[in-house]
Amino acid sequence: MIETYVDAIQQHVNESVEDLNSLHSLLKQRHWTRLERKGAERLLQTLVEACIGVAKHWLKKQNKILPPDAYSVFEKLMELQLIPKNDERDWQRIIGMRNAIVHDYLNLDEKVIKAIIENKMYLKLQVFALETSDKLKG
Repeated sequence: MIETYVDAIQQHVNESVEDLNSLHSLLKQRHWTRLERKGAERLLQTLVEACIGVAKHWLKKQNKILPPDAYSVFEKLMELQLIPKNDERDWQRIIGMRNAIVHDYLNLDEKVIKAIIENKMYLKLQVFALETSDKLKG
């Protein structure tokens, strides 16, 4: 069962990054349309949610009780020294961005989304999701 989840999440992550790379190339050529910007937002949201899901499964594999919120999951992984403590600020920002996309979408700063795409910051999420999901196997 976990292998099926890992395969599905890895496929989702890789497809999302492929689409974000396409948006990155497009952004270098011209301004986005509203539809493309909303697509970027959704891709980033689901990529973060994939990381959250994988992180929760990793905690379960450690026989730990799952914290009630997404950020606490990453805090617990840092506490267990499963991810570097110096990544704490990054995960705060990542979870905060996801929360803004989901809950505060009317006030979302388009410049932030563009900067994430222009600087390919989403690749860190891909690395985390793929490496961590590999640890769930076996």
